[in-house]
Amino acid sequence: MTGLVLEAVVVGLEEAGAYLVSACTGVLIAAGIMDEEENILVEESIAENSEKTISGFIYQGKANDMILNEPMIVSSETHADFWEDDMDYSETVSSENTKNQTSAQTETDERKCKSCPPEGKVMPMVRRCSRWSMVTISYQTRICGTFYNPKTKQIEEFKYCGVSFDGWKDKLCQFWEAKARYDQFFDAFGDPKGWWKGYKSGLGQAARHQAVASVNQPLKIVWFFMQPVSYRYFSNIFKGFKDIITRWLP
Repeated sequence: MTGLVLEAVVVGLEEAGAYLVSACTGVLIAAGIMDEEENILVEESIAENSEKTISGFIYQGKANDMILNEPMIVSSETHADFWEDDMDYSETVSSENTKNQTSAQTETDERKCKSCPPEGKVMPMVRRCSRWSMVTISYQTRICGTFYNPKTKQIEEFKYCGVSFDGWKDKLCQFWEAKARYDQFFDAFGDPKGWWKGYKSGLGQAARHQAVASVNQPLKIVWFFMQPVSYRYFSNIFKGFKDIITRWLP
């Protein structure tokens, strides 16, 4: 009897183990499919505006641009507050675009789940970027499907609720933000170098983006990073922003 019991236990454990392996494999395959589907959506969104040109806005970066490999030399004297957006950080979140949403909330809850509040209200804009590097311009235009005007030194962007965004993908209900060369501001341990305070501007920008997303569900904000160290760092410190997604896309 003892031998039979032991044999039954062994067989049971083997079957349980096989089940767990099968289940885990299924989960991993499913996760892989989800990641693959996300990547396809991103690639399609990046490509959809690759042939659009508007009056002088003719330059758009390519994935194989040699300029993307150019190193950036930084120092505490000249780059202590560096955050390459060249924007007015006094911009504040406005609820003007969402004033009429609350009153109609109870009547449209079900439809709201499938809608995108910013749709039809996002304003195209151009930003003066004469101090930007061509690396930033190349990366941002390629990722966001926008264009740059070499003559006027302006780049296409978008504005909603008083806040600017690099890209707008209405089909995904997402605003996009592209960040190019930032790894040079981090030490060997992946922490910001002691003299660099630009990450604070990054946090402020992300906070504004989250504020917009919070009142415009199911809106998401996707930040793309060209380099891995800065991607890992900001992915970690953005964990408190529930509607900001970070991706590494060289």
